[in-house]
Amino acid sequence: MKKSLVFGILLSICMTIPIMADTSNSGIVIEPISSLQEQLEEMTEEQKVIAIEKYYSVEDEKIVETRASRQSYLPNIEISDVAEESKNVDGNETFLLYEDQCIQDANPWNEESKVKELPVYYNASCYGEDEKVDNFNEDELKEQLKDMAEKFGIKYEDSKVKKQGGLDQEILEWIQEKEGGIANEYLYFNECSISEKGIQVIVKDNKDTVIIFSPSLVLEKCQKENEYDQIVLIAKQLQEMFPKICGVDKYQYDINGGDYTIDGRQKWRIAFVLKKESVEEKNIINYNFHRIEVSLDENNNVYSITIHNENLNNKIGDYPIITVEEAKNRLLEQRYWTSATYPPNQDNISKIELIYKTSNYHKYFAPYYCFWVSNGEKMQNGLEIYSAFYISAIEEKYLR
Repeated sequence: MKKSLVFGILLSICMTIPIMADTSNSGIVIEPISSLQEQLEEMTEEQKVIAIEKYYSVEDEKIVETRASRQSYLPNIEISDVAEESKNVDGNETFLLYEDQCIQDANPWNEESKVKELPVYYNASCYGEDEKVDNFNEDELKEQLKDMAEKFGIKYEDSKVKKQGGLDQEILEWIQEKEGGIANEYLYFNECSISEKGIQVIVKDNKDTVIIFSPSLVLEKCQKENEYDQIVLIAKQLQEMFPKICGVDKYQYDINGGDYTIDGRQKWRIAFVLKKESVEEKNIINYNFHRIEVSLDENNNVYSITIHNENLNNKIGDYPIITVEEAKNRLLEQRYWTSATYPPNQDNISKIELIYKTSNYHKYFAPYYCFWVSNGEKMQNGLEIYSAFYISAIEEKYLR
C-alpha cells in the first residue's frame, strides 16, 4: 500500500476525533478539530504518525482510568457453593474419559483470551424459600407458552393449560395433617404446559421453554461410519427448523461431549449457539445464555428441545476477572467448589473453561473457571473419572 494512501486513511480517521493530544515532545501541538485538517496537511508524514500514535496512547490511558473509576463503584457479591447448587440440577458433575482426552464443546473462550472483565447479573429467577421464584409472573409465562404453542400448531386455550411443580404431594399432605389446611403460600406452581397431537410445550419459571415429542421426533437418517457423523447429520436437519421456532437463523450447531459410558460407548450431545461475532465478551455471553439444547433417545431420535431464555435485564456491573494462572493457584490451594471426592492434582488437569452457571439455584449469573480434573486412577477398560472443580473468576476483593 502506498504511503500517501495510508496517511489518507489516517487523515480520515483523525477528522472524526474532536480533540487531539499534546504532542509537544515532537514539537507539534494539535488543536481542536476546527484547525485539525490544516495542521495535518502542514505536517511531514513522520510528524503525522507521531501525532496519531500520541493521540491513541492518551486515549488508551483514559480508557484504563475510566475502567478503574467504574470498578471502584462495583458492589461486592456473594458467591455460594456452585458445585452443591449444580448437584441439585445435574447430579455429580463427572465424566468418563480416556487419559489425555477432554470434553469437547464450542466454548468461544480459551486460555489465550484477552478478556479483562465480564458482566455479572442478578438472577431474577433465583429460588427463594421452598424453591419458589419470588417475583413469579404467571401472565408472562402464559404469554410465552401461547407464542411457542402456536409455532407448533397447537391452538392455545387457557382451559388447556396445566400448572405443574410446587411442593411435592407428600409435603402438602403433611402440611394438611399438621395445620388442618393448606395456606395459599404453599399452593404454587413453577411451570405451565399445553399438549396436543404428541407435542407438549412447557414454559418454566426461569422462562426456559421445553418442547417434548411423544413419540420422539424421527428425522431422516443416512448410514454413517460413526456416531459423531450421525449426530452432525441430525444437527444439520434440526438447524433448518430453528428460524421457525426461534425467529432467527443465526444459530450454529455445537456437537459437544465425547465422554464415554461405563461400557465404553462414546456419547455426543447437540446444542445450538448464536454464531460468533467480532466482540469476544459478547460471544461468551451468547454461548452461556442463548443456547438451544437437544435431547436424543437411545435411537438418536429427538425426545426434547430446550430453549434457554435467561433474564439478563438485571446487570450489576462489569467485574475484573483473574488470570488462568491465578485460578490455578486457587485450585491448588484447595479454594474451590466441587462434588468430587478427591483433591485436584495439577498433572491431571484435562481442560480449563470459563463458564457461567445459570440455574435457578444461583443468586447471580457470574463467571467461573471450570477445571476438569482426573482422579488419576484407570478402570479395567482404561477409562478415568473426570470431575468439575469451580473457581470464581472474579477478583477476590469483590467477593464476600
